[in-house]
Amino acid sequence: MIEPSERKNPLAISLDEVASSVGVEVMTIRREVQRGHLRATRVGRRLVVLQADWLEYLNRNIVKAEDGEKKKGGKKNENHKQ
Repeated sequence: MIEPSERKNPLAISLDEVASSVGVEVMTIRREVQRGHLRATRVGRRLVVLQADWLEYLNRNIVKAEDGEKKKGGKKNENHKQ
């Protein structure tokens, strides 16, 4: 499980920082927020993600290697070559 680290980490991070931390486009993060999968907080005109919410999101979405790849619809990919 991912744990919050020491105080050197900020309380909240921008959507750009969230996206770059996992190598995706910021629009992907915005969609997760819009769908209600990732909680964001408005600070002025900016949306930020609290560090605790980001870690919770990551922990909820951990994929174990033994689960294998999944097809659309949540079915295991039977054609996956190992």
